[in-house]
Amino acid sequence: MRVRGLLVALMSLAVWVLMPGVSVAAADSCPNAVYRTGPSANLPDCRAYEQVSPPFKAGGVVLDAFTNNLSAGDGSNMFLDSLGGFGEPLDNAGPQGSDYTAVRTASGWVSRSIDPPQSQFQISGLTADDVSQDFSRSLFRRSPRSSKPFDYRFYRREPDGSFVELGLTVPPAAVAAWVPADLSPPNPASYEGGSVDLSRVLFSEQAVSHSTIDFLWPGDGTVGGSSSLYEYSGSGNSSPRLVGVDEEGHQISQCGTSLGANHEGGPVQAQAAFNAVSPNGNIVFFSVAPGGCTGEREGVGVVGSGPPVAEVYARVNGAATVAISEPSPADCSACDTAPADQAPAVFQGASQDGAKAFFLTSQPLLGGDSTSNLYLYDFAAPAGQRVVRMSAGDPAGANVKGVVRISEDGARVYFVAGGVLTSVPNGQGQSAVEGEDNLYLYEPDPAHPGQSKTVFVTALSGGDAGDWALTDRRPVEVTPDGRFLLFLSNNRLTPDCATCAGRQLYRYDAQSGELVRVSIGQDGFNQNGVTLESLSIVSPIYSNDTLAAPRLVSISNDGAYVFFKSATGLTPQALNNVCLHEEEGECYAYAQNIYEYHEGQVHLISDGQDRNAVLANSAVQLLGASPSGADVYFRTADPLVAQDTDTQADVYDARIDGGFPAPAAAASCQGEACQGGLSTTPLGQVPGSFAFTGPGDSAPSKVSAKKTTKKRHVKKKAKKPRRKKRHAKAPHSAGKGR
Repeated sequence: MRVRGLLVALMSLAVWVLMPGVSVAAADSCPNAVYRTGPSANLPDCRAYEQVSPPFKAGGVVLDAFTNNLSAGDGSNMFLDSLGGFGEPLDNAGPQGSDYTAVRTASGWVSRSIDPPQSQFQISGLTADDVSQDFSRSLFRRSPRSSKPFDYRFYRREPDGSFVELGLTVPPAAVAAWVPADLSPPNPASYEGGSVDLSRVLFSEQAVSHSTIDFLWPGDGTVGGSSSLYEYSGSGNSSPRLVGVDEEGHQISQCGTSLGANHEGGPVQAQAAFNAVSPNGNIVFFSVAPGGCTGEREGVGVVGSGPPVAEVYARVNGAATVAISEPSPADCSACDTAPADQAPAVFQGASQDGAKAFFLTSQPLLGGDSTSNLYLYDFAAPAGQRVVRMSAGDPAGANVKGVVRISEDGARVYFVAGGVLTSVPNGQGQSAVEGEDNLYLYEPDPAHPGQSKTVFVTALSGGDAGDWALTDRRPVEVTPDGRFLLFLSNNRLTPDCATCAGRQLYRYDAQSGELVRVSIGQDGFNQNGVTLESLSIVSPIYSNDTLAAPRLVSISNDGAYVFFKSATGLTPQALNNVCLHEEEGECYAYAQNIYEYHEGQVHLISDGQDRNAVLANSAVQLLGASPSGADVYFRTADPLVAQDTDTQADVYDARIDGGFPAPAAAASCQGEACQGGLSTTPLGQVPGSFAFTGPGDSAPSKVSAKKTTKKRHVKKKAKKPRRKKRHAKAPHSAGKGR
């Protein structure tokens, strides 16, 4: 009987193996095979899931997360911003949650609060403004316990846990003018950015003409409604330095000074500040608004002075000022700097070291083209030759519409122009067309050392205008050397996309000239991904781009790995356009999937089964990757490892050769020993029903969540709610962004 049973079993196994579409799983040859169990077993590249955020989060939701994107960054440090109070020490957690650094140790990820302790500082609803590039320091604004609530100051937390005071955020006179009758003392200062070690800090102050308190520092003549830019260098300062001044120390404009591009009269989100602060803080690029603004100072109506149009400047070492967009003859002997009332200059970015600055203007600095042109100011160029027009080539005019991305060294610049700047076709035989949204690359010409050339990349469309919008947060990314450009487009740019619908994700290789579509279906799945819903990359995580801490990326430094999200199922295991939030028959939020593109293949990174919602949106969010691509971070409510014991959304790392041992089984107990000890309620706890809109404490649902339990009176597309505006939160220094 045993022999017959064995034969029957073997025959059954043979039939099962020979069935179409069925195969026997091969042994896992990865060095971390012991950790690649459960959902991790399906990951590519020997990846395994690691839970970054702790299992206990006091019912809070992790909102922001970013990590070190330096070339040497190993992805072992992360910044977490949560509504919950957790980690150590709990004394640091405020009523709106706290900020944390998550550190990868030999046994798992550990969260540590980087906010100031409540026992020493008054709670003002503000969490950390920034963290240093190496994650060892944090910057915040608080009032000491012994002072008035309005007495806000900048503090830097040192690696040893001590606190260094940099200086007041408002002048002492404004602090003295505040009285306890003012129940909600304002904090008008907005953090703008700083050096990578936070030894230099930039912040803005707004002149409020209707207020009885003057928030501007002595000597600042800014007119009400406009903002001023200040700088603190070092610690123990009694007052900040005004940034927007000329060589003699006189204020250039009384109508507003902004870090990077001028945003006076417009939303702050539209600010472009890519590398506007050099890593050591010695070079600061700023823009000034034109004169003529009106306001009131001390009850008297005034008209602010300033240049005829917005201009771009650089402040060097806090002592010298360089006119970037109105260069002196010593900087540009051939430049025509005659006043041009209708030709403002707009800062577009700089190289990481601050040696090169890029700006747009229709003022014909170097010739008769009065359309918008892209210019380079190069500090390292010989005297008289420091300004170069990068968009020359079309007698009818360049008509530059905006810059897409700039490499960190400033050698490669991608931009869009309506003019035909080169007649050479791209790798697919396509040529630039007059009046269209032509995407160009300006780069060194290897055939002519010391010179540059313009390359036609492809044709975009008006629907892609977000790719070159005046904001650092746009859905385009470039590798540090500028070789690879990752961008979204509504156009059908590759032969395999002849029947594509919706926006697709493309990667351009400047070295080979190859343009490939990244958002494909694996093995032709789902029509090879020709129809997509809610496709996006990290976008990248440049929230205002004014932080010293590095930011996350969607493409590895070598261009080999690309990470993106989509509601469309591009692999057989992924959810396919599953609606999470529906109103009146229209879907406002879809369940998302996280994908990896590597060596022409698309792989699922998330488990592809998360149908939960967080804050009226999919619980699954792509957070970014480490520079090498070895780590890809995302948020999900599905428990992917044994350590994840709650139903709240968590941050995960799908790490190559990663993984940790499952927690040891709890020892059995008897009698009163099973009750455990008493514990205190954690500070800053947020009810789970407030922060999480999924299925609560039950296991995450695996059925479609198309119906909603609550109607909204105003029909509006669901968006992830933003935190209370803090001029900068999430990666980089006003200067670090790709």
